[in-house]
Amino acid sequence: MRVVMVSAEMHPYAVTGGLGSVVGSLSRALAGRGVETSVVMPMYEAGAAASQPGSTLAGTLPAGGGESFDLHEARDSDGPVRLLLVRCPARFARDGLYGPTPGEAYEDNADRFAFLCRAAASLLSSPFCDGTDVVHCHDWHAALVPAYLPGGPATVLTIHNLAYQGNFPVEDYPVTGLPGSLLVPGVLEFWGGFSFMKAGIVLSNAVTTVSPTYAREILTAEQGMGLDGVLRSRSTPPDGILNGIDYGEWDPAGDAEIASRFDAGRLSSRRLCVEDLREGLGLDPGSGSMLVGMVGRLTYQKGVDLLIDSLDRLAALPIQLAVLGSGESRLESALLGASARYPGRMAVRTAFDVTLARKIYAGSDCFLMPSLFEPCGISQMIAMRYGSVPIVRRTGGLADTVLEAGPGSGNGFLFDRPEPDDLVGAVERAVSWFSNRHAWTWMVRRAMAADNSWDRRVEDYLGLYRRVVGGV
Repeated sequence: MRVVMVSAEMHPYAVTGGLGSVVGSLSRALAGRGVETSVVMPMYEAGAAASQPGSTLAGTLPAGGGESFDLHEARDSDGPVRLLLVRCPARFARDGLYGPTPGEAYEDNADRFAFLCRAAASLLSSPFCDGTDVVHCHDWHAALVPAYLPGGPATVLTIHNLAYQGNFPVEDYPVTGLPGSLLVPGVLEFWGGFSFMKAGIVLSNAVTTVSPTYAREILTAEQGMGLDGVLRSRSTPPDGILNGIDYGEWDPAGDAEIASRFDAGRLSSRRLCVEDLREGLGLDPGSGSMLVGMVGRLTYQKGVDLLIDSLDRLAALPIQLAVLGSGESRLESALLGASARYPGRMAVRTAFDVTLARKIYAGSDCFLMPSLFEPCGISQMIAMRYGSVPIVRRTGGLADTVLEAGPGSGNGFLFDRPEPDDLVGAVERAVSWFSNRHAWTWMVRRAMAADNSWDRRVEDYLGLYRRVVGGV
């Protein structure tokens, strides 16, 4: 089988979050199963995304509208995944992937990603992608591809986060080069403008999202973000396929970035990671408190407001808190202010620090994710792999990967309402378990035993691909 993925991101070349991580690890997992896998993505040549692999100019192809692009070809780490890089410096040689700073968007993003979709369609009609069975489009940036491929290979759209839809004013529609006949309520038109994501939902042969629970949630008005009716109108509902993580990349027994390597049979070595994290962040050493870590974007979606509202009550518990992330300035300021109120008990770092993130996974006793919604979540899977027991809100993929602790079962702690009472209650339950060293060791090993590798998930994608190929 031949699969071509289209994405704005792929780890490690261009990443802002889970999208890039999943495209990178899923494409490698598919290639590991013998699937001929290619990834079409922009060739970024500036800023943080300039570290793309060495490539060769493979040719110049038309992109419609009298435009063309240079195609650069590479191999992912000299491995089996082929990278097809769309070079158009005017659109992609910029400091940021989507905007000049996180949270901002370039004014011409409709043009930029419509160009990516047109370029992908041109590739799929060329000898470079001859014999493609499935085109797998990831998130809104690639969701217009099916509109350029009527009658072409089977198409799959994966929604990584429905909050980001690629909605633009109707004045921007001409940059797509698509006919006006598609700018209608049944296809692209959306509240007087047009939507990349809506086009993908309507025109793709199959729609997936990144966890079974989120697949159900986006069919509701509460979490459908205005597209729940469009999703419900499809003949088949979205498939919910959990993301996985690369167990080669995330392995505490082989991680050179942490203070001491360990596995489930050598948990005494893990305590060295806990003390190393305390020392590195200026937390009180050897306190015996439960060390709670949090790594991620500091946004409303991630439940950071909820955490801030709960901090004074959490400070009354025998815990320490280590937070790493960047995002909304008001949230950064509030967390930094709280850390100043609780020196030695709370540490906050508002930066992107891959090494510190690994140290938090390996050195925290618990890992907090109080998300208001979470399509899948990768961090809780990594945390469990490293023996950090998750404390999460019961939503999306968090509900699918974390089971409440109980006699003889469970690997974490969940709460339901996005209220301080519920969050604090979940932390209190974790503290109670933590006070019993025998029970806690059992809990840590249960978390580490959870199988969140791609070995399980990739079979679901292969089954989906066979289904859509057979149905085209």
